[in-house]
Amino acid sequence: MPEVGAAASGGRGTAAEEEEIRAEVGRAVARANSAVSRGESIRAFRILPGEFSQESGLMTPSLKLRRAAIVRAYAAEIDALYARGEREPQLSRAERRRAAAASRYAV
Repeated sequence: MPEVGAAASGGRGTAAEEEEIRAEVGRAVARANSAVSRGESIRAFRILPGEFSQESGLMTPSLKLRRAAIVRAYAAEIDALYARGEREPQLSRAERRRAAAASRYAV
């Protein structure tokens, strides 16, 4: 798996690196979606710039998410996901099955 933290912590990576990270996150989302009902599934996502940290005010000292602060900080991005109905490329049924099988046997 690509080092997601490396891209998030520094400047922007190359387009290929960003696409590789986006693809890896997409595969993880597909694996998670294979284990839940359609109503519980993730239908759109966006990789956000920066990190969630105590310094940014998005996490507590015990490293819990400050949901209200996150919603305020990323309101425009959240609204855009719902307004445009963005959808990530969907995996085929066979790809979803392979992802689910791989996640069951992952160490």
